[in-house]
Amino acid sequence: MKSHEQLCDEKLTAIDIEIQKELNKWYLRPEYSCLDETQRKFKPGDEVVSISKGIYYQVKIVGYEANTIVPDSLFLKPGTKLSADKQIPVVRVKFEGWGPKYNEKVPENEVHTVKFPGAPHETLALLVAHEWNLLQCERWKLAKITDLGVSSFLMGVKSYEKVMKRWQKDSGETIPFEQFCGRVSADENF
Repeated sequence: MKSHEQLCDEKLTAIDIEIQKELNKWYLRPEYSCLDETQRKFKPGDEVVSISKGIYYQVKIVGYEANTIVPDSLFLKPGTKLSADKQIPVVRVKFEGWGPKYNEKVPENEVHTVKFPGAPHETLALLVAHEWNLLQCERWKLAKITDLGVSSFLMGVKSYEKVMKRWQKDSGETIPFEQFCGRVSADENF
């Protein structure tokens, strides 16, 4: 039998996949072209959320790389080929409080804005990042959430409540998000 922690982990992962599919829609539009710089979603200095080594971090976009890629996160059918203009730009992100050697290169479709309010899937993405980091904190038996590291993504109580209320409005749910994750995880049909 799976533990409650494992069920929550699975639920958050399933929700995260659905969020990624929503983020991908931008890139799968017929008119999308990575060669058109006006279609880039971010600019240097924008704050975004990105996952690194199992933790969500609030990072800043440093800039775009010259190369593009076809990341697994696009969930394309095996064997699908994308022309060069349909590939995903690569962004360089900077972790605040870390030196430049820790900057990472990430496909643009794998980061999302921290700006609120955003589209419903972006609001949900903020809640998932927050809950995921809390789950990791519990899993690793950390004394306080800041032990996850500098720049780890967490919302304050007021911000969390504001984002959760928006999610409830968007989704029609009436229970808190953390309860939603636990309720759905405990559901045998999940």
